[in-house]
Amino acid sequence: MNNKNIFYSLVLIPILFSCTSTIYEQPSPKYSIIYDGKESNGNWTTENMDDPFSGKWIRSYVRGESSVRWRAAPELVVDYYPERGDYSIGVNWQEMICDWSDHNLKYVADDLPPFSISSFGYDVASNNNNVIWFKNYRGYEMKNHLIHIMNSADEIIFQIQSCGGNTSRASFNVTGQHHLTTSYLGE
Repeated sequence: MNNKNIFYSLVLIPILFSCTSTIYEQPSPKYSIIYDGKESNGNWTTENMDDPFSGKWIRSYVRGESSVRWRAAPELVVDYYPERGDYSIGVNWQEMICDWSDHNLKYVADDLPPFSISSFGYDVASNNNNVIWFKNYRGYEMKNHLIHIMNSADEIIFQIQSCGGNTSRASFNVTGQHHLTTSYLGE
C-alpha cells in the first residue's frame, strides 16, 4: 500500500463510519402534531378523562405484554389536554421504577435497530413510580419523536433496567391510530 492509499484509508474510513452511525439517530424534531377530533382505531382505546383537580383531557392507550409475566399488562398512554393544546406520552410499566437512577431505556420499532433514549428524554412520575413520561428537553424531542414513531410503526418494544438492576421489556402492538396525527416536516 503506497502513501496515497494509506492517506485515503485514514481519511475516508472515519468519514464512512461517521456517516453510517448517523443513519438511525433521532430524526429532526420538526413535526406537525394535530388533534383532529377523530376517535382512535385499531388496538387503541380512547376515553374522555375528568378529574376535579387536573381538569378534562382525552386519553388513548394500548395495553401490551410484559417480559415479567406475573405483572399486570403495561400501558402505552397518549394524553391530550385541549385547554392547553398540549399532550403527554408515557409508559405505565406496572412495576417499580426508581426515580433516581439512569434506566438504560431503549426502544425498538418494527425492524429498526434499538434506539437508546437519553435521560434528558424522560421523567419517572414522582407520584407513581411505575410511569415513565417522555419529554422534549434541551434539544431531545422524545415526546414528538415517539408520537411520530407510534403513528408509523406496528410494534414498539421498550426495554428498561429497573431499581434492582433487572432488565425488563414491554411490547405494544400499536396498529391503528391514537387520537393525535403527526407528519414529519423534515430538516
